[in-house]
This record gives sequence, structure tokens and C-alpha cells, in this order.
Amino acid sequence: MTLAQIRPLHAGYGGSAGIVIVVGVCRVIWGIKGAGFYLHNPWFWAKMACFAAIGPLSVPPTLALLKWRKASRADVGFTVPDDGVARLRRFVHAEVALLALVVAFAAAMARCGGF
Repeated sequence: MTLAQIRPLHAGYGGSAGIVIVVGVCRVIWGIKGAGFYLHNPWFWAKMACFAAIGPLSVPPTLALLKWRKASRADVGFTVPDDGVARLRRFVHAEVALLALVVAFAAAMARCGGF
């Protein structure tokens, strides 16, 4: 995969995260169940903790992609180092694992309510 292919995927990922945050806040404030359901629900807070942990994990890949894009503009023959790709892959795998927990906690929240 080239940098030109990764850039729109990365932008889409960031945009999707922003939309999820806005929709989530709107649901808490104006949703049918009301803020009380969410703010007193331990599954909600577990979900929020996982979602909050994903944010910092996305910083190193973003910075690396920006650095590589700058390097590729300066040097047409630039190639992304294999060790850099391997390092970023670990971050993305951690993000996906946490995202799976976000989905699991959302399901628990919807099914179980509180503990």
C-alpha cells in the first residue's frame, strides 16, 4: 500500500471518529434514555475509557504518516521503512482490539443496563 492510498483511509478514520464523538454526545444529551441512563451506567464508562485510550494510540501513526508524506515530497524515491510499518501496525492492532471492546461494552450497556 502506498502513502497515496493510506492518506484517504487515514482521513476517513479520523473523520469517522469525529462523527462518532458528536453522535455519542448528542445521544447522551438528547437521547430517548436520557443522560441519567448513560452517566450512571458502568458499561458506558468502560466504553468511554476504551474509546479514550484509542485517541492517544492514533497519534504515533498520524505523526509518522505526516513525516513520511513530507519525506516523499522531498525525495521522489522515498520508501517507507519496513520497521516503521511494523511499529505502526502494532498501534493499529491495539486500536482495533480496543474498538472491539468498545463494541462489546456498547452491547452490554444496551442489554444489561447497569450491574
